[in-house]
Amino acid sequence: MVMLRWQLIVLSVAVLVSTVALFRHRLQWFRAGIIVGLLLAVVLQLFVTPLHRRVAALDRGIASLPDGHSERLGLMQQRDTVLSNLASQRGLSRLPFRLGLDLRGGTEVRLRLHPDRSRVEKLLMEQRALIQVQSAGAYSPERQMAVSRLGDSIAREQTRIDDQLAQAVDIVRHRLSGIGVSDIAVMRDGKDRILIQLPGMNAREADAIVETVEQQGVLAFRLIVSRTGEHGNSALYATIEGHGLTNDVHGITANGVQDAAGHLDWLRSPDRATEAGALRRGYFRVVQQDSVLTGSHIVAARAACDHRGEQWRVQVEFDAEGSQRLLQVTRDYLGRQLGIVLDGRLVSAPHIGEIVDEGRTEIVGDFSEHEAHSLAVILQSGALKVRVTRESRTRIGPSLGEDSIRRGILSLLVGFVAVVGFMVLNYRLAGVVAIGALIANLVILAAILSGLDAAVALPGIAGAILLVGMTVDSAVLIYERLREEHKQNVPLRDAVHAAYDRAFTTIFDANVTTILAAGILYAFATDTVRGFCLVLMIGILSGLFCSLVGIRWMLDALAEWRPSLRLNMLPLPRVPAVDFVKCHRVAAAISLLLVIGSLLLFGWMHHRGEAFGTEFTGGVRVQFRLPEPERVDVVRERIRDALGPAFADAAVTLRSHGQPIDAQDRPGPLFSDFSLTAPMMHSEGDVQTAASLTDFEGAISDAFSAGLPPGEDVLRSASEMGPQVAAEMRRATLVSVTLALAAIFFYIVFRFRLRLIFGWVAVLTLTHDIIITIGVLLLAEALGLIPGQIDLKVAAALLTTIGYSLNDTIVIFDRIRENAGGNQVAAGVANQSINQVLMRTLITSVTTLLVILALFLFGGTVIRGFAFTLLAGVVVGTYSSIFIAGPMVADRNDMT
Repeated sequence: MVMLRWQLIVLSVAVLVSTVALFRHRLQWFRAGIIVGLLLAVVLQLFVTPLHRRVAALDRGIASLPDGHSERLGLMQQRDTVLSNLASQRGLSRLPFRLGLDLRGGTEVRLRLHPDRSRVEKLLMEQRALIQVQSAGAYSPERQMAVSRLGDSIAREQTRIDDQLAQAVDIVRHRLSGIGVSDIAVMRDGKDRILIQLPGMNAREADAIVETVEQQGVLAFRLIVSRTGEHGNSALYATIEGHGLTNDVHGITANGVQDAAGHLDWLRSPDRATEAGALRRGYFRVVQQDSVLTGSHIVAARAACDHRGEQWRVQVEFDAEGSQRLLQVTRDYLGRQLGIVLDGRLVSAPHIGEIVDEGRTEIVGDFSEHEAHSLAVILQSGALKVRVTRESRTRIGPSLGEDSIRRGILSLLVGFVAVVGFMVLNYRLAGVVAIGALIANLVILAAILSGLDAAVALPGIAGAILLVGMTVDSAVLIYERLREEHKQNVPLRDAVHAAYDRAFTTIFDANVTTILAAGILYAFATDTVRGFCLVLMIGILSGLFCSLVGIRWMLDALAEWRPSLRLNMLPLPRVPAVDFVKCHRVAAAISLLLVIGSLLLFGWMHHRGEAFGTEFTGGVRVQFRLPEPERVDVVRERIRDALGPAFADAAVTLRSHGQPIDAQDRPGPLFSDFSLTAPMMHSEGDVQTAASLTDFEGAISDAFSAGLPPGEDVLRSASEMGPQVAAEMRRATLVSVTLALAAIFFYIVFRFRLRLIFGWVAVLTLTHDIIITIGVLLLAEALGLIPGQIDLKVAAALLTTIGYSLNDTIVIFDRIRENAGGNQVAAGVANQSINQVLMRTLITSVTTLLVILALFLFGGTVIRGFAFTLLAGVVVGTYSSIFIAGPMVADRNDMT
């Protein structure tokens, strides 16, 4: 709030200064006031960190609760913790936006919600049957009214299901806040999924938290048939134990026979660890299925310890109806055992020792502190009305996250310095102006992401890289037009105006087509791709402002300061004119061979199950780094020994990565980096793996973590993806890319005066770029150069390739349209246009490649496959724009 007041003050001063300048007819001062005011307000936003926003959110939550509320104390404790972290935050923690889990480490879990749709499906079947009868026979008003009533019932049921799904998200968020996890993100993922991000947590901590979230929270108090005593039945226990039952059984008859229609359950309490570390086995009890009291009447639940500080229990408070029922139960069944059953599992079986007439009681059962708190949170938040299953889990190790951040920042700095040097060397003073606009664009982007409280992940870096290229490209387009005006000795002011008039259409078309594609991708794609699209859309809009307003204002200011000033630029090398149309047949043949080869390679690797990563196929993937390099066969044997028979059952694939290391005293090539993958297996209708992700992580840690310093681990990242969500990710990515290409086609056709040739050539060129880039990536994977399977990071890199190639293609098409003047595109016009923008295309490619090359060389193993895809994509996109797209729009009849 304090920063917001300062921003309003700065904007008010800027408006005042600009208004005075406008009345005094000082146009440059008016522009300066607006631009500087906006930039200062944006810079102030950079001082607002995620911890500041967390404190503000907690303050709002505390202010909304009355004094003495059960949740108020927990929120105040969280606020104190965040304030202490705020006072000590250093370095990367002071960034104005949150970092994604792939950059800072942590665990991401995707939960699937399964509401009961049987009622809706039954109503739909009845409605369809009536509609068929109505359409086949004579019209009946009564039957039509019945159809309408069924429609209203279906709508009400669907609304009920939607409310249950929304309520489930709130319950999950409430449970996580009740546990005390402050830095979390709980998001609705599509219609029936919940995405939970737990930064900085290892797998064990995250599993314990998610287990609390996944529980339905259906609490029931049910009478127990004891073994001995007045109400005991020793014969029943003897009969059941004679069957050798060692697991919970729901549905047993009075004579101990298993029967789903039985009114008794055979349930076991959980195993617990004693203070000495020994395992105390749980006990079995016969429990009546009818509940004498349910958890729906609970209004408050909290964990507490006895006066000796030894035994933890859960204190429960009931509403008026529940209090009356509790009084009746404890009075009628005094002295008997009461089973506490949560989600069908026996939690404890205390004796009713007294009549409870105040609506408050305690659940005891040798709970640990964590178990008591988790149970209290579940009861306090209420029962989930829908079934919850875990669909995927991804963990990025903290060491990998820190390494990704450090290397990512280093590579971006190196790339940015290279771009600065190149632009200043090539365009001198004008290059400094362009770099100023680029910095302003990145600052505005960071400030907007801060205001949106968005998390920047690896795909966001891809978007930033594309923005660097597009911002520099806009400046290059303007400057090359300006160079043409300087050759005719036009004064600087007039040259700037003419350059902008001639470059505006190209800049506008290139940016609008990219933002149109990004918007469609954002609407239909997965969250990972949406992060890329969000950065790209924001950056394009701010980049247009910086290029069309910021650069022009600075150039106009220079022209007013020194009207006779000439913007000296490095002379371009004289490149002989190339007949690109004539070379098209050779280029097309080469492209056809590359496309066919890429498709064949993709088919071969897809047949072997090596084309897609687990994010698109489902399964388990673990990446780990050994403290000492080792042979692949030795690593496989040690994992097999640690994992046991499940290793062979899971069809495990072990791959080495990086350059092999040769040791004189050890035979064979040695490696440090490895990845392990296992597909999903099908068993009795349920999708599962022969060994879970936790099993793989434990086996790898047990096999290779000996001798490591405390707190370090060989595990770098781990993920488990269900086949259904993987298939949906594949489908969503494919559909979004297809729709984006269709939108690009229609926009280009519209902008180029309904010339279909421009639209389908652009789409064909983009498809060509995607296929060849994938082929190059898979070839590098097959040769063992990089981990190159197609996953979400590669998808983001391919989207960057689409944006970059599209930008280049639009620039060439606009120059062809300008030179053709609305006539047929002759071969000479196409050649002339491509040669005119050739140096601009090469300059833009060089500046973009400088950033990507730095990312590839210094970004580390996590980013290497991603950066390699970008490198291949930019090279292929540049080639296709010059040798494929431009010549293809030329009139075939004019070619010789």
